[in-house]
Amino acid sequence: MGGGDRRKRPTPFLSRYTLIGRRRGHRREADGLANYYADRLRPQIWFFFWLIVALSVIDSVFTLYHLSHGYIEANPLLRLSLFFGTKAFVIIKYLLTLIGVLTICLHQYFRCIYLVIAVIIIFYLFLDFYHFYLLFF
Repeated sequence: MGGGDRRKRPTPFLSRYTLIGRRRGHRREADGLANYYADRLRPQIWFFFWLIVALSVIDSVFTLYHLSHGYIEANPLLRLSLFFGTKAFVIIKYLLTLIGVLTICLHQYFRCIYLVIAVIIIFYLFLDFYHFYLLFF
């Protein structure tokens, strides 16, 4: 067949099989102890992906509301994007969120990834509740 034994190299971070590959998890018991990449994302990772995106959408809606009432954006990059309008702000915010969340999701079989996901979700929940608090108080 040529090309040598493909199993000598680990699955890369991004490959042509990322969306259409068959590998969903480790193949050997010892593999479960190591950090590695797989071709497909697990359903619970997709759930966390969409949860973080939804919390980010809520954050951006509240942020735009508060910005229209005299508040200032805390993130310097997003504050800079506001000079180009709210459309640029929303596009940059969602691009940053999607790139970050996809990067995290592709590391689904790394040992500390669920801790990272939990911290992000807790951060967004705190931020969204803080926006809600500002809205009424």
